[in-house]
Amino acid sequence: MQRYMLAIVFISLSVTASAQAHVDAMPYVSNNRLFTGSASFEEPDITTPVSYDQRVFGAEFGEDDVSQPFFTQDPGFLAPAGALPGGAGKRLGFNVLDGLKYWDGTGAVNFGAVPSGESMYISLGSQHTQVSTSPVPGFGFTIGANEGLHDHLDWLLFGSDNNPIPGDGIEPATGVYLLQMELWTTIPGVASSDPIWFVYNNHVSEDVHDAAVDWVTATYTPEPASCLMFLVGGSIALVRRRAARTA
Repeated sequence: MQRYMLAIVFISLSVTASAQAHVDAMPYVSNNRLFTGSASFEEPDITTPVSYDQRVFGAEFGEDDVSQPFFTQDPGFLAPAGALPGGAGKRLGFNVLDGLKYWDGTGAVNFGAVPSGESMYISLGSQHTQVSTSPVPGFGFTIGANEGLHDHLDWLLFGSDNNPIPGDGIEPATGVYLLQMELWTTIPGVASSDPIWFVYNNHVSEDVHDAAVDWVTATYTPEPASCLMFLVGGSIALVRRRAARTA
């Protein structure tokens, strides 16, 4: 069966210098099923698929605003025009398939339960959900008239006091947090995606974060039979950490 493919435009390392560029999770439809890759967005509205086969994505708490060290809006969801055929006005959304997981960043990678009482609050406008130790339903966002979308949710890490306020003495633990999700859509006849994983760095080193991303990728995602990967400058860490964006 032939996979529905988007037009591929190669990008150069100059993208990494742009203050308006970033890399997001890219949902797209192939053979009546949702898949994920990654895509770069650069003003003014230039969208470039980076990979058609990616299910593990990294993000950094506090990267956008140092005054909010437990907040991020990454990864976003970026589907280029035409990536979701038949989807104009329909919905694309997510469900959390497992409880939030945690690794303190020491020794071998080993994700377990989050420290007692911690959770992640996920919102977009008036929609929200909160995940701690159990699977939870998520919510959806509207696919555009061009059969694409670009949405950034708010991801907030809560301490055991059920808030993300820094300096209150009950902050979320330093380490790496892991969220397993699936994507769904209301496009008729299109099945949900295989699981995807978001790996969040809560103020540990990039080497530790990269080790966690590598471990999740090797543990949960099989090697593709044929790799449809188009890397910028050959460094996968640039894609993982949304390093195509600078302050």
